[in-house]
Amino acid sequence: GKEIPLEVSSSGVRVGNEEIYTAFLQNISDRIQMEHKIKSAYEELENFSYIAAHDLREPLRGISNYSTFLLEDYSDKLDEEGVRKLKTLQKLSQRLEKFIESLLYYSRLSKEEMVCDVVNLNELISDVLISLDISIRWQKIKIIFDKNFPDITCQKIKIREIYHNIITNAIKYNTKSMKKIEIGYLIDNKVP
Repeated sequence: GKEIPLEVSSSGVRVGNEEIYTAFLQNISDRIQMEHKIKSAYEELENFSYIAAHDLREPLRGISNYSTFLLEDYSDKLDEEGVRKLKTLQKLSQRLEKFIESLLYYSRLSKEEMVCDVVNLNELISDVLISLDISIRWQKIKIIFDKNFPDITCQKIKIREIYHNIITNAIKYNTKSMKKIEIGYLIDNKVP
């Protein structure tokens, strides 16, 4: 008197002039129930990772900012070991910030439909620069960004990740004595 999910597998064989078919029916209720439990656990894990990552960002930024301020204001009063420890604290904070950004990114990917929207690139790039502010100040990099970008239709999360990666790499691999990053775009091979 109740419906149950079944999996059917069948095969056929010819014996003389006759074809004989066999079919096997298997009750897969337990498998379906397990799949639902796994899906539910996965959704709970996604929600937890999003909430945890979001809640960790603010205190982490505080730690990173204060270590930067201590280096700027008190490095002449600290010995070499004290300066080294503060720099290590900064680097560890930046690494954790990147990890948290990744957690947020992947939790957003699963929560949001990947739809195209009209995106203001000036705001998006400004937001990326704010998230990288500590690295930019620490490396003493001059950013040239005229905020003259057009609006585009795109998947915002993916484009933000692209700009984040490009700017992060520009910071990381910049070996010039006077560090500078220019953010611009081309239209028909001409700078607007």
